[in-house]
Amino acid sequence: MTWKGVTIKDYELHGFFECGPEDDDFGGFTFHVKRGPWLVAFGMSPQTRDVSLAVARDGAQVFEFVGLSVPDVRWHGEGQRERIEIVLGARHSVFLELRPTVCVTHHLNVEVRV
Repeated sequence: MTWKGVTIKDYELHGFFECGPEDDDFGGFTFHVKRGPWLVAFGMSPQTRDVSLAVARDGAQVFEFVGLSVPDVRWHGEGQRERIEIVLGARHSVFLELRPTVCVTHHLNVEVRV
């Protein structure tokens, strides 16, 4: 399945999370994945392009992100390294990796001129 304005495909999400999502009452869905002590919840509403990401370790939440009307969500598969990119702007993204360990990277490409 494809969604208007969103690059990532449903099969890429299923392959990345290695499970199916839970549907919500608003036309969106959430993937829940456990990797060792880590629990990751990734939710998306393709119609509105709203995205949520929460990460907990040993039951304590360590990261939470909610993006409304994000420009895009992309899957990157580079060899053994897979990640999902939540695009926030031309130079601003949040990346999620699940293997070899859970990793969230907030990337902001800023030019400093002096």
